[in-house]
Amino acid sequence: MPKQDRRQLRIDNVPTLEPDFSGLHFNLLYAAEGVQFDNEKDDVYTGVGNYERSVIKAVMLPLMNTTCLGNLAGHINKSAEPINQRAYANYKQGLERDNKLKALGIAVKPSFKPEWVEGFIEGIPEGTNGKHLLETLKQRHHVIAHHFGSKNLGIRLQNQDSAIMAAVLDV
Repeated sequence: MPKQDRRQLRIDNVPTLEPDFSGLHFNLLYAAEGVQFDNEKDDVYTGVGNYERSVIKAVMLPLMNTTCLGNLAGHINKSAEPINQRAYANYKQGLERDNKLKALGIAVKPSFKPEWVEGFIEGIPEGTNGKHLLETLKQRHHVIAHHFGSKNLGIRLQNQDSAIMAAVLDV
């Protein structure tokens, strides 16, 4: 749900809150290593070479959900190719058009889905080298880098995230 729509959510006409803990999964990994990451002074998404915060944030989800960092580097490389960026923008535009038509009850033939779309990461700058980006990210977060690429990492972190939320709701 878009952020502006979430702001309008109400329960019994009372506005809801959406607490956000920046970089929660990174912070959970640091906690597992017995290290308190200082979010007041620092941001887990910054300080990764010359990469913009938005780029690191975009790479974080696939990073936490891959068992093969080489494949992720390849997805980053493909996402950095201008021809793929244009093709993805066209594909996304077609999906939005199809969804609008479906919402109106109009049957549509699904847009052609290129094979590489599954691993495409939006927001990767042109010419980004995936291997370099991941190595720089691992250097920045050397304390937790050994977790990257481990089996079911994202699922385990989501489970911890849910357990924390459940504990908060039980209070």
